[in-house]
Amino acid sequence: MPIVQADRSDPFDDREAIQVGPEAERRRRASLRWAIMLVVYMRALAALWMVLGLVNWMKLLFPAGGPPNLPESLNSTVAVLAVVQVVAAAGLWLANPWGGVLWLVVAFGEALAALFVAGFPNGGALLMALYAPLILIYFLLTYLASRETEVRYGGRPKPLIGRFKRTGG
Repeated sequence: MPIVQADRSDPFDDREAIQVGPEAERRRRASLRWAIMLVVYMRALAALWMVLGLVNWMKLLFPAGGPPNLPESLNSTVAVLAVVQVVAAAGLWLANPWGGVLWLVVAFGEALAALFVAGFPNGGALLMALYAPLILIYFLLTYLASRETEVRYGGRPKPLIGRFKRTGG
């Protein structure tokens, strides 16, 4: 039985998708490295953000020394963060793209609020020092995982335009 080689000019030719043998297993394991690292990192961030969200809920529900002693504007900021951090943590845990995007929006928003809102409870410089490396690592892992996916499809990303060929008529 002749071996059929995949036509590299067609990025949607899936004859190469089914591979067997030790070489195929080695390539498969090597190709999953960065994608798995990204998922593990997203889950670690999810755990951290869930804790941060629950801490904000504790500030609202069980304030130390009676009713919340924060100004009204900061109270609403803490309330928004309490809700959005928990939702972002759920999205990160599921490793969904919207979870990563929501986490980035929340992290940038919280960092900006810490810098520009007077009396923000979390401290601006410390928050920026903690969030900046987390965001950079997320971007790096996302880039490496996407590059790994491109290599899996013949060294180039799968095109979105021209995916379906038109037949006559």
